[in-house]
Amino acid sequence: MDIKIKRIIITGLVGLLVLLAYRLIAFEYMSYSIQNMSKQMLENAQQAQNKIVEQQLQLQRQKKQEAAAKAIAEQRAQERAFKIQQEKARYEQAFEDWYKQPEGCDNWRSQSHMVECVNHKMRAKNEFKAIYNKPKK
Repeated sequence: MDIKIKRIIITGLVGLLVLLAYRLIAFEYMSYSIQNMSKQMLENAQQAQNKIVEQQLQLQRQKKQEAAAKAIAEQRAQERAFKIQQEKARYEQAFEDWYKQPEGCDNWRSQSHMVECVNHKMRAKNEFKAIYNKPKK
């Protein structure tokens, strides 16, 4: 074989080897890029999932705090209502202890007598209220 043909064959083989090496490098780079993209996508998905979990936990904590605050408010409202009820009962008992029913008002003789007795009790209640609510010094 002639030297020119050998050179052409060698040059072709070298070119082919260079082309194969280039393709191999490009393939490796693409593989590396795909792996990095996959890794980044997994990290992003994990971060998104962690963020969702944290938001759910925060929401649960907030709901628990709101429920606790509501329970406390309801308990305080019940306590206030109970104290008001107790105060009303003390007021009514104090009035009953203070009030002196006129003679004959325990058994009404007529409708006008009933009105007279009821009016007496209402006036007495107003007088008692003024005395009861008077600031104590």
